[in-house]
Amino acid sequence: MSIDLGLQDLYKDNRSKIMKMVMNNSGTYDDACDVLQDGVIVVWKKFKGINPIELTCSLSTYLYSVCRNIWLNELRKRNKSELKLLNESIVEKTPDQDEIDALMAKEKMIKLVEKGMEGLGKTCKDLLKLKYFKDLSMEKLAFELGLSNKNAAKTKKYKCIQQLKKKLI
Repeated sequence: MSIDLGLQDLYKDNRSKIMKMVMNNSGTYDDACDVLQDGVIVVWKKFKGINPIELTCSLSTYLYSVCRNIWLNELRKRNKSELKLLNESIVEKTPDQDEIDALMAKEKMIKLVEKGMEGLGKTCKDLLKLKYFKDLSMEKLAFELGLSNKNAAKTKKYKCIQQLKKKLI
């Protein structure tokens, strides 16, 4: 098996567990993607370094632990006071198939919407990103986009969503 395929398999086999762990503990989808990517890089470097490590657990468990520590450090940096993360001694829990299916469906929908947004004009892209990713109010949207008022922003948002729907059909 080539190295590239091994990394792809490691990534795919552990993606849902890592995504769920981060997203269930104050993280976003983007946070989860970053943590998984960083974790795979750390594991890769540990095995390709001058003194490669010898595992006493499965590779999946090791990756989960690395990603969990990366996320804990990130949460500490963000100074989150209420963490519902698992305590240090808990055993890794595998998500059930329904949770995996829901996460995969959400990822598929996100990719579909991202692809649909590629065909939209700059104003529509900016408006939808500000509204749905930054959660700006209509007043703030109008200001950011140079529209006359919140009603103009609502109308523009409606038209942009209609354009996006046409692209997705």
